[in-house]
Amino acid sequence: MMSDHVDDRPARAGIRPAGRPSTARLAAVGLWVRAALRLPVLLFVGFYVFQGIEIDQRSRDFPDGAFDVWKYYAVSEADNFLLVPVGGLADAAIGWTSMASWLVAYTALTVGYLLVGLRVWHSRRFSRGGYRATIGYLVFSFCVHLLTLAIVVPGAVHAVRTGENAPVHPYTGMSMVHAYEWLLLPWSLALAAITGAVVALLRTGSARARLGIAAPQGRTT
Repeated sequence: MMSDHVDDRPARAGIRPAGRPSTARLAAVGLWVRAALRLPVLLFVGFYVFQGIEIDQRSRDFPDGAFDVWKYYAVSEADNFLLVPVGGLADAAIGWTSMASWLVAYTALTVGYLLVGLRVWHSRRFSRGGYRATIGYLVFSFCVHLLTLAIVVPGAVHAVRTGENAPVHPYTGMSMVHAYEWLLLPWSLALAAITGAVVALLRTGSARARLGIAAPQGRTT
């Protein structure tokens, strides 16, 4: 006699039917998108560093608004509250162009997003401490994104409306500065949305199961 019992172990383990991406893999893609959203900031600062231009002097010595644009991008990322001051001290100690140390550290953290995304994609087991640290950092970043939108959104609208300082003479990177003024608003909104989505996906029961993290007692989803 054939049994009517259906093996539900794959479902309880958080494994999706074939053809449907798991929440863990969606979270991995979100982490990669999150890393990709950091690239415009790297390119902006990298342009000035490799030109040997001190970006923090632009707003004081030149009427191009590059530093004003940069600070809106910088304040949107939680790690910049540590990387910018520490990087400034490192640049002074080493004798590098301003923001060079920041560029190295920010690049390393961007690679970190890619590596964590790769680990999540392949459902590599996380330690409970590693999982909590990842979620904690992403939640903190998401809160920073939301709080700084109150500053960034008006700043982005003002920059587009005024065309920063409307310089009389062309300057190095002028087209780039104007492009980044237009990019600022959609970039900041996308950053917050993607970070929030990754947090939500990683906290689902199926994602936790794939990463080897038991659900909290009394929680089944």
